[in-house]
Amino acid sequence: MKRLFCLMALVLVMGLGSSREAYAAEELKLSFDASSGRYRYTKEDGTAFLMEVPLGGCSNTAVTVLCENGSWISCLERDGEILTKDEEKLYEFKADIPGSWYFNVSSKRKTALGSLRDDHPAGFTVVMSGAPRRLDLIPAPVFFKISSVRFNGLEQELQNDRVYEARRDGVYELTFTSPGVPDWSFSFLRDSTPPGISFDRDIGKETVEGPVSFKPSEAKATVRVYFGNEEIANEGVLTEAGRYRLVAADEAGNEREYEFLLTYDGSVPPRYFIYFFTALLIAAALITAFAGRSMRIL
Repeated sequence: MKRLFCLMALVLVMGLGSSREAYAAEELKLSFDASSGRYRYTKEDGTAFLMEVPLGGCSNTAVTVLCENGSWISCLERDGEILTKDEEKLYEFKADIPGSWYFNVSSKRKTALGSLRDDHPAGFTVVMSGAPRRLDLIPAPVFFKISSVRFNGLEQELQNDRVYEARRDGVYELTFTSPGVPDWSFSFLRDSTPPGISFDRDIGKETVEGPVSFKPSEAKATVRVYFGNEEIANEGVLTEAGRYRLVAADEAGNEREYEFLLTYDGSVPPRYFIYFFTALLIAAALITAFAGRSMRIL
């Protein structure tokens, strides 16, 4: 149940519905704490939480979240990974790893039926400065509107002030505004191009003569090597005959796959013959067994 609520909260906070209307069930009051340089969000019951980044926004630096007046943090996640134990309470945490962070801001309120717990969804994304990301749709933080967008230093025309769609790779700088609080800005390098792999042989055909050497086309790209269906460690040279699948990945999460059968002297790998003859022996044994059962003594 906790996991389901967290997923629902993520849609509210990080999706296109990140707006004032998404929080109609429980209004928040936005203000700014100049002494700490943080945005403060106060719930109807007077409890509050503070962050350097606006709710639902993106930050180029680490973000610290603080709770005030009896509230606490529960259901903390990063990129879908739950970081807190059941019923664990946090009153402060620091998000210093890139990714989508989200959590509940919980509090207790008294009613005629007794004390009830209020859980309010909250979240933000950490995009470290200079790190490439594949971001396509960038919504304005809650209570904010997009005031300007620059692409590679050039001002861009805005279609609306709620969400911006990035279609080209390059450096984006976005500024958001909200009445009564300081503007918020962040930038990111959009990279949607998957890395490649360079081979010393033509792997365009189904069957490739071995051995084969390879290296990623980008310095920071990584290559995962699968032999059959199992991932294996490899230093850049494929020697054993068989079917390979190589996956190149970059920092932005873009991937490209290559797949081929490695052979020697144009022959099929010996283990394929072993599999074939083993299958024949098993089939022959089964036929003999069933034939023996059908025989009758006259």
